[in-house]
Amino acid sequence: MDNLTIRPLGRSTATLRATIRFDGGSFLSVWMRAGIHVGTPWLLRYSFHYVARDGNLVFRYDNSSHHADLPNAPHHKHESGNGRIIGCPQPGVRQIRDEIAAYLEEQGNYQTTD
Repeated sequence: MDNLTIRPLGRSTATLRATIRFDGGSFLSVWMRAGIHVGTPWLLRYSFHYVARDGNLVFRYDNSSHHADLPNAPHHKHESGNGRIIGCPQPGVRQIRDEIAAYLEEQGNYQTTD
């Protein structure tokens, strides 16, 4: 992990920024503002931005309100290559991990261990 910054914004809210680098040169940039509601963490704002070794976007999930017409708005995904933006539920950590693993395996930079 290149960096990790956590900044409290009050008693029940904080921001987190992190960059995670992978073998082969790709990286995941994470930004989130989380709050606690009745003892449960809640993502108020987020962006999971995954970039290939060559600097091109592979995918980005975020909940900015600029695509209010999509299903599951404000949650959506920007896809690489075709520039498509699709509505989707808020992704979980496992979903992000699985998409990165599939991409790295496709690129020959990752081997699954069963």
